[in-house]
Amino acid sequence: MIDPIKGDATRVLAEFVYRGASIQNVVLENGVNGWVYALNQLERVAGSDIWHLTVAVPADVRLGYVFRENDDLIPWYAEPQQGKRWSANRPDPLNPRVDSAQNRRSQLIGPRAEPDTLSFARSGVPAGRVEEITIDSRAVEATRSVAVYLPPRVPTTGLPILLVFDGPTYRHTVRLPLILDNLIAANRITPVVAIFVSQLNRMQELAPNEGFTRYICDELLPTVRARFGVTADPRRTIVMGSSHGGLAADWMGLSHPELFGNVISQSASLWWSPDGDPEPEFLARHVVREPRTATRFWIEVGRFEVDQSQGGGPGQVEVSRHFRDVLRAKGNEVSYSEFPGGHEYQSWRVTTPRALMHFLAPR
Repeated sequence: MIDPIKGDATRVLAEFVYRGASIQNVVLENGVNGWVYALNQLERVAGSDIWHLTVAVPADVRLGYVFRENDDLIPWYAEPQQGKRWSANRPDPLNPRVDSAQNRRSQLIGPRAEPDTLSFARSGVPAGRVEEITIDSRAVEATRSVAVYLPPRVPTTGLPILLVFDGPTYRHTVRLPLILDNLIAANRITPVVAIFVSQLNRMQELAPNEGFTRYICDELLPTVRARFGVTADPRRTIVMGSSHGGLAADWMGLSHPELFGNVISQSASLWWSPDGDPEPEFLARHVVREPRTATRFWIEVGRFEVDQSQGGGPGQVEVSRHFRDVLRAKGNEVSYSEFPGGHEYQSWRVTTPRALMHFLAPR
């Protein structure tokens, strides 16, 4: 339930109610207090099977959540049985709003939440097409399939490039082709060719590494440019991703500014450091010690992404702010925002159009 707060138009009360007898606890997973399970526990009404939690949240909140009974309350980064824990997640049986972007999650949508209007097909809007290509990669020693979005009714020669990690998810769950169709038809962005990149092991390949970087820079990008005649100008080339995909996008923009002049980084795993490196935030330290690049950054993170760190180190919001500050101190152009949501595709789906319009506004 959502109730107003008298005298406060910026916040509302989110009231979660759950019914369950003979259980020890109920946790609000991915909840209004981030992943801090001790703060996301519901309280039992004495002598009943009713559990409840009430929290003041921004009136424009958009957040997914599930309930979980009898949680062990171990921090997520120390949990030895993650699969068993996730299998116990349950959408809110009293909430008809459910999003399936990351399994099935109930939706907490505030009265002033930004609407999701651009990820749906619209009557009269011409649709781009998606073409599958294959690349026999020596860098990763495998044949890779890549989906390429081609905008409707325009030749691709000289068009800007948008390269997207976690390609299948952005294509089908975020519905990025539909977002591009709608933005192009409304003349809010210039036509663009989008490359949807797949990974075999995302945690390994999207962390900075030589093989996958060579595949993207030396094999995939030249193949697409040769086949479709798209731009070779880094100022008109964007790399994009979320979570570990955001980490990969940031790395490509930092390590290869001659190819990628623009980065869309959504809730990036900026706490990451390679094995054997005892210090967190490898990318921030890379920015400090290396020469400045001309790469422009769009960095965003959810306000509810707290305690999403490895081993209890710095959290997602903290490392995003630090990365922003380090880039700005170095002289890079950075657009930064904290959206009223969590670490999830239903949030990134709504924020993606703003990022695209920032870099692809018609000339």
